[in-house]
Parts: sequence; structure tokens; C-alpha cells
Amino acid sequence: MPYCSSDSKLAGYDELEAEITDESVDGSTLNFTIHLNRPCASCGTEAAEADLELSIEIEHECEAPDPLDEANWTRDDIKWKIDVPANVKLYDTRDEALTDAEGETDLLVAVWDEDQEPEYELQDSDCDPTDDMQRIDRHGKPIKNFRYAKRLLGASVSAHVHCERCDTDFDAEGSDNMPASSFEVMSH
Repeated sequence: MPYCSSDSKLAGYDELEAEITDESVDGSTLNFTIHLNRPCASCGTEAAEADLELSIEIEHECEAPDPLDEANWTRDDIKWKIDVPANVKLYDTRDEALTDAEGETDLLVAVWDEDQEPEYELQDSDCDPTDDMQRIDRHGKPIKNFRYAKRLLGASVSAHVHCERCDTDFDAEGSDNMPASSFEVMSH
């Protein structure tokens, strides 16, 4: 419990506040730094703080590219194949596949190049504070006496992401927490 110098007494904490201070995209991982603030219940100034590092793996499957869309015919991240049981060959260009298919355009199938990962753009993100209790001990058994449970404070993040490869928008979510005892108490 923090000591509030403005009221000259011990004061409790007000509700946890969470703010994203840094966000980035690294391949298929969203990285966030979240500043957690436990304000003084008496005067409202920051009484305890911590920074939480959160990573969210992007789980997104691009839909198969449309082989009839002319915009896809010259893309570098699309491979082509002929839809016949005996043919498993991938072609770099549509023209190569069309030549081997003897002009049968209805046999052509477009697939994403597995060697090229899609690029993602983080459009916006939002976070909410979380407040929970540890319910399982280190041996995996339920904690029966909550006197031995840790209070866990953290944040949940909701991010709006855009896939550059398939031009799709989607949401990614994740959360993490830390023991309340790991917060740095501030003098105020």
C-alpha cells in the first residue's frame, strides 16, 4: 500500500490504467510495450508502475489468389500450376503454365509462393487493463486458500491488421499479465 505524501497517510490504489507506448510489426509478430499505472486512490498520481512486453503471433491464412484476375497474372508472389492429377510442377509465370497447358486457361490454378511471407501493416490498436488472481500453483493444482495466490495485473490488446498480400483486414488479440508485487512503487 502506497504512502501518499499529499495526504500524509497510507492510501490504496485506484483502478489500473494501461497505455500502449510502443508498437511494431516484425514478420508475423506484433510487438507491444504497455505502460501499466496504479494511481494513488487518494491523490490520483502514479503510485506504482510497470512496463509489460506483449507479443502476438499473427494467425492469418490468405485466400487463394483468383487465377482469372488480370492483376494477379504478373505478380511475383504467385506461382502457377496446371490442375491435372499427374502435374505437380509450379511455374513462375502464368505464360509458362499456359504454354504447358496448351492454351487451356480453365486448367490454370494460382497459388501463393511459399518462399515469400506476407507483409502486414498494423493499422491501429487498443488496450484494456486486466486484473486477475493466480488460480493454479506451480505444481498445476488449484489454490484452495487465496492467501497464497498472487494478484496478476496486465493488459489485453486488440489490434487491427492489414495483409498486404491478399489485401484483407482482420483483428488480432492477445493478453499478458504480471504479479502486482513486480510493480515499482513510486514516491509521490
